[in-house]
Amino acid sequence: MEVPSPSYTLVQVYEAAGTEISHFDLWRLDGPDALHELGWDDACEGVVLVEWPDRLGALKPDGALHIHLLHDGAGGRIARLGGWDGRLASLEAPRTGEAS
Repeated sequence: MEVPSPSYTLVQVYEAAGTEISHFDLWRLDGPDALHELGWDDACEGVVLVEWPDRLGALKPDGALHIHLLHDGAGGRIARLGGWDGRLASLEAPRTGEAS
């Protein structure tokens, strides 16, 4: 599925496997107050992806999964996962060269 950044619309909603995924790009937001006008409260009932989550302020959910994308120097990316206490360990896949 092609997933464009919602930089100009601020929010894109996608249907996937019977659920809605709300993708927020908060780059142009001054603060969390505008999120209510964008449907934040309803979106939080489903799956929410947030670019520039530092702009959420107090609306940042406890226990959120954090994904940091980094350049690997060879033209690829490395995804570093954090948060999701207790659940993240169950998602970890064996690394290259490690026994499963």
